[in-house]
Amino acid sequence: MVGYEVVKDNILVKITDDIRDKTYQETLTKNGEYTYDIYAVYSDGMKSEKSTIKVVLNDSTLSTSEANSKVGIEVYR
Repeated sequence: MVGYEVVKDNILVKITDDIRDKTYQETLTKNGEYTYDIYAVYSDGMKSEKSTIKVVLNDSTLSTSEANSKVGIEVYR
């Protein structure tokens, strides 16, 4: 494994070639549901199956899918 890709709502938002870099930060300003897919990238150019997390933001709450415990993603408000 040589890195990771983060895809938000079908748009690539981060590529890293440092396997120690397991962070992605952004500020969500609009209410709605966001889907993040995370892929491991290998030296031969192949990618892993995606791990997905869904984030739902509204004026008073933030909720995330169960993927947090599976892929180690943390969401802060």
